[in-house]
Amino acid sequence: MTDMEQQANASTQPATAASNNQVTVIVLATSGRNRPDDIKDMAERLSRGNDDVVLTVVGDIDETSLQPLQGGTRVHIGRSGSIGQAIKECGTPWVMLCDSSIQLATDAIPRLVGKAVEQGARAIISGLDKPDEGIFTLQGKLFATSVLQEIEVSEDDVRGDGYNTLQRIMMRARAVAGVGDNVLARADLSQMTRLLTPAHRELLYRMGTLYVEIQLCDRCNLDCAYCSHLSPVSKPVTITLETLEAECRRLAHIGVDEVNLMGGEPLLHPQVIEAIELTRSILPDIKLIVSTNGLLLPRMGKAFWQCCRDNRVVLRITPYPKSKGGTWNYFKYVWLIKKNRVKMESTGWRFGFRHQLLSEKAEYDATGNYLRCQLHCTQVRGATLWPCAYVAYAFNLNNKFGTSFKTSAGDSLPMTDETTATDVRLWLLRTKPFCAHCGIKDAKHVTWRRSTYSRAEWLKE
Repeated sequence: MTDMEQQANASTQPATAASNNQVTVIVLATSGRNRPDDIKDMAERLSRGNDDVVLTVVGDIDETSLQPLQGGTRVHIGRSGSIGQAIKECGTPWVMLCDSSIQLATDAIPRLVGKAVEQGARAIISGLDKPDEGIFTLQGKLFATSVLQEIEVSEDDVRGDGYNTLQRIMMRARAVAGVGDNVLARADLSQMTRLLTPAHRELLYRMGTLYVEIQLCDRCNLDCAYCSHLSPVSKPVTITLETLEAECRRLAHIGVDEVNLMGGEPLLHPQVIEAIELTRSILPDIKLIVSTNGLLLPRMGKAFWQCCRDNRVVLRITPYPKSKGGTWNYFKYVWLIKKNRVKMESTGWRFGFRHQLLSEKAEYDATGNYLRCQLHCTQVRGATLWPCAYVAYAFNLNNKFGTSFKTSAGDSLPMTDETTATDVRLWLLRTKPFCAHCGIKDAKHVTWRRSTYSRAEWLKE
């Protein structure tokens, strides 16, 4: 246990002490995505491996459906109006933020709880609406309950999915108790907190892993409306192996942790195998991800699958409900990946998108937007880091629609021989001027469809 954990643990007194064999689960659920039977099924699974389970639901599930389970089980289902209230009632000084699913493998939920307990948490906060065939992302961060007790659940949280709600919870936390110095590896935590404004300290949790995305090709074979990478309005540009090598060497110098080769659709790159091998050769210890919609997986030959195995690639597949001029079969793609013994992750079903429009006028509060944003997917382009694809590829809107979006010095970070991981983390924590163009405050949930290549998909008129 770190010094920070010990201090927080000593100062945090639970209202009621949780018994050693009690597991408390706080579930973020919404009636539009989760059925009461799914929640009861989760409770029953938990009861098989724990003597006493308290499951509290936060969301808009019908109260009449949350009656305690009958039949003498040791599971109690209740509900709370806010995350803060649920945490106060859980009676434990530590909670772990997790992402879970109603469609987990049979033993996944007990394993999830087991990992939380191993790290000292007697309670977990879990999102339940990411159907991902048994693959879940464990946030892996302990938080002192005193840090999170005042967090409420907004209307956006109820409508949104559990994964993004967990991200917002961490953003709102006033401190990151229990994480320790590894939040800012190779950086002086006390110096960082002294330099930052209180609002930006809320983003400290993002700094545990340096994650970047490299776009192998700008176009895609799916052309989703509202694409945040602007693929439908991009030119068919592919990165050269020489450029990719130069970018990877800069990232190796900085010391990144995860690289995501994506697009557009990365499998459209004519040298995707060479690109994977090159990236791994320069960055031998990173987590190497290739994000794909899966449409081209059935056409990939043995050399591709061998390359993925040899280079420890994680195929991150995005389930879409349809395809462009054909049949999209998520389960077939999952079967292919498993058959070829390649690791995979799922981003969750894309039945719709959280869509925000960009305004040519810098009319929004940049700081408020930056703290509210759910993207923060650092892009690598032109020996430069960019905070998200909108900023990195806004020039495509200028080329397509004649807009006049411009980026300023604060919107990007050139990668030089002197750039360090600490420099990147400091830059990531600063508000980006371009955020004043983003209408995320007025974002709406829109159903998935193919692009019509119109201004209305990206631009506020």
